[in-house]
Amino acid sequence: YNTEAFKKNGVKQIICLSPHDYDTFIHYYDDIKDEIEIKHYTQVLWELMENNKIELKRSYEKKVTYHDPCYLGRRNNIFDEPRKILKKIPGIELVEMKLAREEAFCCGGGGTNLFYRIPEIDIDLRRVEQAKETGAETIAVACPICLRMLNDAVKSKGYEMNVLDIAQIVNEVMK
Repeated sequence: YNTEAFKKNGVKQIICLSPHDYDTFIHYYDDIKDEIEIKHYTQVLWELMENNKIELKRSYEKKVTYHDPCYLGRRNNIFDEPRKILKKIPGIELVEMKLAREEAFCCGGGGTNLFYRIPEIDIDLRRVEQAKETGAETIAVACPICLRMLNDAVKSKGYEMNVLDIAQIVNEVMK
C-alpha cells in the first residue's frame, strides 16, 4: 500500500529520520528504489551545509563524541556525513570513541532492550562509559532509539553529559 501511495502522490524523495526506516526503504522497497530517492537526514543536512544553504550563527564550544547507529553505520555504511556535519560546526572538538565506525558498540536498543532492561548485558551503560573515556561533554547521535537509550544510560550512570541528536545541535547553532 505504501508504494502505491508514494507513486500516486508523485513522491520524488524520502528523507528518513530513523536509520531503521532508511534501512527498510533501501533494502525492502525494491519497487520504488529506482523512482524515489531515499536518504537519511544526515546526508541531506550535510549536502545543505556543504553548499552553504544553512547559516551557522553560533558556536557549540564542547568536546563531542559521535555514536554510530548500527543501522546507519555498519548496515548501510553511512559514517562520514554525521562526522562532517559535526566538524563543520564552529567550536566542536570531535573526539572518537575507541570503538567507532565499523567497530562501534550498539546502543542497546536492538531486540527487546528498548523495552526491557537485561542487566547482564547493559550494553547501553558500557557504551556511555566508552563515551565518557573520551572526555566528551556531549554524545551526538543520528537515531531516535540511540538518543533514548544513551540518554537513559547517562542518567543511570549519573554522568554530567548531554546526549543530543545531530539535528538538535545544528538547530542550536542556527538560532
